[in-house]
Amino acid sequence: MNKQIWDKVEAFSFDTLEEEYGFSIRLATENKWTNYFTKQAILEYKKFMYLATISDQMVSPSEIVDEVWHLHLLFTKSYTDFCKVLGKRIEHIPSTHNKEQMELFRKAELHTKKIYEDHFGKQLPDFWFYSNAWDRLRLEKSKFNLWELLIGAGVLILLLIFPFTWLVKPILLTIGNPAYMILLISVTLISYLVLEFYNRNYLYEFFKNRKESLILKELSPDELIYLKYQKLQNVIHHTVNHLLRRNILTILTSNKLTTVNQIDETNPLTIQTFRKVESNDPIFYSGLSSLLHSLPVYQQVEIAMKELQKKIQESQPFVRLFLLNLFVYLMLILFGFARVILGYERGKPIVFIVIISIALIISSLFLLFRLRTLFMKKIIPTVYKNEIMSQATYKEKYAPWELEYFLNGEAYLMLSFVSLVGYVERNDGFSHSGGGCGSSCGSSCGSSCGGGCGGCGGD
Repeated sequence: MNKQIWDKVEAFSFDTLEEEYGFSIRLATENKWTNYFTKQAILEYKKFMYLATISDQMVSPSEIVDEVWHLHLLFTKSYTDFCKVLGKRIEHIPSTHNKEQMELFRKAELHTKKIYEDHFGKQLPDFWFYSNAWDRLRLEKSKFNLWELLIGAGVLILLLIFPFTWLVKPILLTIGNPAYMILLISVTLISYLVLEFYNRNYLYEFFKNRKESLILKELSPDELIYLKYQKLQNVIHHTVNHLLRRNILTILTSNKLTTVNQIDETNPLTIQTFRKVESNDPIFYSGLSSLLHSLPVYQQVEIAMKELQKKIQESQPFVRLFLLNLFVYLMLILFGFARVILGYERGKPIVFIVIISIALIISSLFLLFRLRTLFMKKIIPTVYKNEIMSQATYKEKYAPWELEYFLNGEAYLMLSFVSLVGYVERNDGFSHSGGGCGSSCGSSCGSSCGGGCGGCGGD
């Protein structure tokens, strides 16, 4: 390895602290990547460009590395400066898919793998063996979505209720009231408890079998806060509270926030938050919250976590679990309404069994909607808290303050800040604008990047 070149390449920064929508944030936002995956993708891109510099043959990037390269080409000044560090201009050669070129690129891939392993060891599977960040999770998309299943279950209840009542009538007539209601409630509660235990174990194993995937392997504290609370507002609480604790910001008697010291950190969230206060000094927390919600550095956290949740919910393993729960709840509801129909036919009092049946529907819907976020809100945060955050490698990458709000919630907030948090929480949805990254993010690479990349030429 040419250590002199590599050290310069590795140290090269694609971002400046003043940028609201710099290279890394844009890369993560456009591809819906997590912070860690984005950093690793940039590192793999640096490795590739180093190999392109020292190789006397063509080298070829993976599809993910090529995504980084495409975007970097749009940052023309940064790309020019990077090539100066490399000592040569690396030209991007788009694929035309003709037979001769495809053979050339195939040889370039083999050569790239060989010299990569000579200089950096084994290629990381997530970046070199898969076409996108999510493939290693092995989440084949289901043919059905959760809303279709819920609607289908409602239709089934309407179609099956009378045939089902006729089928179970001989059994139901042998059980009087209130024995039947007690039995139905007992079976329902036991079913709920058994399903809760099964769901958590199923989802824990689901995570355990996929936690080596880099998109899940090292979620940042801010991403975990979003997962735990399912709101970007809590990430904002966390960051502002830290600036208050460090006496970089303070709360005036008018309940406005103001700067009292300059910031000396490199964390993009704290820097961008400080800049917004500084440029609007002094500012009410509700107004600051609205401004921060639209910042790309915050939006990127929400975009990545929503994409992860979407991938999980649309996957075959999760849909199978959802179907199991839905089937159990469907059977309980059918038994409840079968009793209602029989009671009505026989002129018996049905008020209580109607109430129980409606409660069954409401509680089943609640548990099904809860299941949709159980993996994100409970399983991932719990595994990180109990198994991952205690690891030395994780502790080395994040300061203690970055973990406190995730671990302790509002107990970590300064008392003087709690009332401001409460006001914003009560007015959530009014005090800030929603939506995605919006125009503040600038235009995306889109189709301007063209087709796939074959590689780059050597000397």
